[in-house]
Amino acid sequence: MEFRLKLLIFISAMDNAQTINIFYTIIRRCLDELSLTQLGRHYFNSKDARHVREYNMSILLRFETAIRIYEDQLMLCIENRFKMVRRDSMYDLVKKEMQACQGNRVRVQEKMNEMFGCSTIITLYNNKLYRFTRLDWSSHALKKYYDENNNTLPSRLILYKDGAGDGQIPYNKNTEVKLVRDACDMVTERVAKLSGKVHKSIKLAFIIVTKRVNMRILKANAINPDPGTVVDTVVTRPERMDFYLVPQFVNQGTVTPVSYNIIFDETELGPDKHQQLAFKLCYLYYNWQGTVRVPAPCQYAHKLAFLTAQSLHGDSDEKLRDKLFFL
Repeated sequence: MEFRLKLLIFISAMDNAQTINIFYTIIRRCLDELSLTQLGRHYFNSKDARHVREYNMSILLRFETAIRIYEDQLMLCIENRFKMVRRDSMYDLVKKEMQACQGNRVRVQEKMNEMFGCSTIITLYNNKLYRFTRLDWSSHALKKYYDENNNTLPSRLILYKDGAGDGQIPYNKNTEVKLVRDACDMVTERVAKLSGKVHKSIKLAFIIVTKRVNMRILKANAINPDPGTVVDTVVTRPERMDFYLVPQFVNQGTVTPVSYNIIFDETELGPDKHQQLAFKLCYLYYNWQGTVRVPAPCQYAHKLAFLTAQSLHGDSDEKLRDKLFFL
């Protein structure tokens, strides 16, 4: 349940493309000075939350901001939303359902996934938002993988993440890379217990793929370069390994390359292998006979996420997990 209150302010706009960025920075600084808590992209006043005891819920005041430039004015919009959230922890909910189902784990799992699947969880100890997908007591998926692969783990894991801008790279490197690295180590330990033998650690590479870039690449005679063209010097960053890849042929307009930022790499493949792999993966999208703009796993992830959000609203049937049903 949400209630909205808008405050609109019109001021004279400066004839400068950086105006919006400047005012966004000013607004964020103001919200920080008010000691508001940032959850996701929005700010909450968690200290002044109102508790509804009879329903064990809290009402949080959330601030959203928007800025637009018109012909001779700039509009600042600060919008208030009152968000109602439950005060129960996931541990409390699981414990309550365990008591109601008399310890029947299968029934608890069914009820938790039915009631809270795809819910958003706020963790106050680190001010983060998480998506609760499903509760799973077993290691069935892990065991099924090594039964079909002779109890062996992959030696390398190359993860492509699409849709992250340059401003999110420090967060991805400091937070998400660590989470994936920890998950790989946990899987290695669990497989060692299941198989009774020691496995080598999985080598990880974390690569950010960005389609919306301002970079344009042309040949000396001002025509589009061939598909597979790579630029990895002069216009790239000195602090990390990155490159631009032209994945497709276009016959109208100027081709837009795709930016690849390798923010973490322990695979020892080297730049050439990463560039070749990224280009070859652009050929492996099942629904198109040529290349797509991003590696096929990124495009598959887009399709699956869209279908899940728009239609499924939960996990797919387990029998479909190894099929491209979402295409």
